[in-house]
Amino acid sequence: MVYRITVNGKRKYTEVLIKEYSLEADNLAREEIIRHFLDDEGAENVNIETTPEEVRRFCKEGK
Repeated sequence: MVYRITVNGKRKYTEVLIKEYSLEADNLAREEIIRHFLDDEGAENVNIETTPEEVRRFCKEGK
């Protein structure tokens, strides 16, 4: 799944593999994204702009 994010005010895209959609899988992917940018890249602010509804819809359509 490709997530639209804003990192320190700059628009970015990042991809996280979700094998089968569930709210828990989506939440884990979001946590992974946030942790990566905060811990590994030293970001001060990370906002995920892709809504849970978009993720659910995209994953369901992809099947």
